[in-house]
Amino acid sequence: MEIWSYYGFDRQPETRVSDGTAIVYRAWGGLSKKYSNYVIVPRSPAVLPINMSAPELEKELNIALFGNSIEHISEFRIFPSIRYYVGPIRQSGMIGPEEWLSFFRENRHFDQGVIPGDVKFSVDVLNDYPVRRGRFYAKSLAIH
Repeated sequence: MEIWSYYGFDRQPETRVSDGTAIVYRAWGGLSKKYSNYVIVPRSPAVLPINMSAPELEKELNIALFGNSIEHISEFRIFPSIRYYVGPIRQSGMIGPEEWLSFFRENRHFDQGVIPGDVKFSVDVLNDYPVRRGRFYAKSLAIH
């Protein structure tokens, strides 16, 4: 298995170095915590995760199947000179009933970002936003 596949990328990610203005997001809740190496990188400033409902985020990100109830969205600024990786989210290899898996589509609005190391030393929290739980949350708990 390629190392980028292990980190949830569909293919080799792009390496970026923050100039101190890079903004990323984290959808979290339930088994998923606020600080993690995995973040959301919008492809366009026109569609931000803070403006989406939990069910819309579940369709885009598949994260409910991994125990994330999407109760919060945190907005982070990556400190200058921090290296991070950005690429398309791998949609295959998911575990769950077929009717769930067929519901999800290839994400259109976001890429995945991975920030190596201890994220608390790499980012500034700009905002935290509450989100209503998505419709797959209860089912996702049943497979964990």
